[in-house]
Amino acid sequence: TTFRASPDTDYRFLIERRNSPILTLQTALQGQSVSDLDSLKKLFSESEIRDLALDRTAVSWSGTLGATHRLSDRLQISGDLNVSHVSGTKTSGGVQGTDAFGPDVAGTVQFLVSDWLIDGGVGSVSFRYFEGDTSRSFTATAYSRFPVLEGVRVLPRLRWAFTDSRTQGTQFLVRPSLETYWRYRSWLLNLEGGIDHREPISGSGAFRQTSYFVELGVQWQF
Repeated sequence: TTFRASPDTDYRFLIERRNSPILTLQTALQGQSVSDLDSLKKLFSESEIRDLALDRTAVSWSGTLGATHRLSDRLQISGDLNVSHVSGTKTSGGVQGTDAFGPDVAGTVQFLVSDWLIDGGVGSVSFRYFEGDTSRSFTATAYSRFPVLEGVRVLPRLRWAFTDSRTQGTQFLVRPSLETYWRYRSWLLNLEGGIDHREPISGSGAFRQTSYFVELGVQWQF
């Protein structure tokens, strides 16, 4: 739900509940030695199969509260706070249940500037903090979008992240990249390349890694 408090300020509010996975009788097959319901009916009654499906299904909750405020004709600030939780599943039918995890909390603040450097250019800086059961992280991202030719846009982007994980130790990530969009009639060509560097700080699970990536995508819109 979005609420406009004034011409310059919007508020957002969202609550979502989902079954994970989607609840069907097929869910009861998870962890079983058979692969179809007909075979499962030889081992369990129909009511027991329904109970197994419920036991294998977790419930996830997510809530988001956000706001956007236009500070001037060219500058706006937005922020979001998200809280999520996933329930555990029960042990039954010879299948071990899973523990619940959460609540996980994430907060994001973004500054967006239009007509940055050139007409039609966009500049953005965002900061995100995440706190979960097994890890926490802080991420800073800067990106720009510029028109260079008719139908062509370039997006230089830089991402820096600090992560403290119980399983992978403490490390930081630096990821510079350059993305190009070219729209021609009903076709959209997307090309992105960059470097992904991870540097360990502490913890036996952390390791140094540098990789390069190139991604090419083509879309036909009709």
